[in-house]
Amino acid sequence: MDEEASVRERDERLEKSAALLVVAARCLPMLDVDERGKLVERALSFLHRDVGAHLADDAAHLYPVVGERLRDPLATAPLQYEHRAIRWWIDELARADAADTNDLQRLLYGLYALITVHLSREEELYAGAVDSRRWPASGDTDVT
Repeated sequence: MDEEASVRERDERLEKSAALLVVAARCLPMLDVDERGKLVERALSFLHRDVGAHLADDAAHLYPVVGERLRDPLATAPLQYEHRAIRWWIDELARADAADTNDLQRLLYGLYALITVHLSREEELYAGAVDSRRWPASGDTDVT
C-alpha cells in the first residue's frame, strides 16, 4: 500500500470513529449524571488515543513531507493550529461538568466538527503531496 493510500485510509477510519462523538452527544440527555460521566470518559479515551495518535503522526510524518515538497516549512501552519484547537477542546471536555448536558453536547459536537473539517482540509490541501507523481510543486513532471 502506498503512503498516500495509507494516509487516506487512516483518515477515513478516524472520521468514521469520530462520528461516535455525535452519537454520544445525542444520547447525553437520556442519561443520568454518572452515566454521562462514563460516556464522556469513553469519548476522552478515544480522543486521547486515536485522535492524539493522528495528531502526532501528522506532526511527525505528513507535515514534514508536505513542507519539503512545497519547499515551505510553514505550509502546514493552519493545520497545526487546528491541532492546537482540537487539543484545547479535548481539554475543555475533560474539565466539563457531567451535570451540564448542554455544555457536554456543545463540546462533543464541536470536537466532531473540528476533527472532520481538519481531516477534510488535510485531504483537500495536503494528502496529494505525499504522492510526488500528483504534486506539481514537487518539481516532478510525471503527473499521471
